[in-house]
Amino acid sequence: MSDGVGRIRVARTGEISFDDAPVTLDALPLLLRELRAAGGSVWYYREAVDAEPAPEAMSVVRLVVEHRLPISMSTRPDFADVVLPDGTVAPRVGRNTLS
Repeated sequence: MSDGVGRIRVARTGEISFDDAPVTLDALPLLLRELRAAGGSVWYYREAVDAEPAPEAMSVVRLVVEHRLPISMSTRPDFADVVLPDGTVAPRVGRNTLS
């Protein structure tokens, strides 16, 4: 977790990564607790959003909610965009961005 953001990607196969490192569902709560203690937030990306999500994807979102962390959804694996509350997508700009 760098810059107060935990970047979580979930592959269509259910594989999870946290800040580009593979992580298990069992290990994720500790990382989320640390992120919450640091006042951080989660950027979340899931492959194949047009398909039924892997069970792991739903579990990850549930864990983020349980840990009461702000979450920002992205349609791109590099987190270069953000899904806005109305469902539209915009470039991610500002603090802690790639742009």
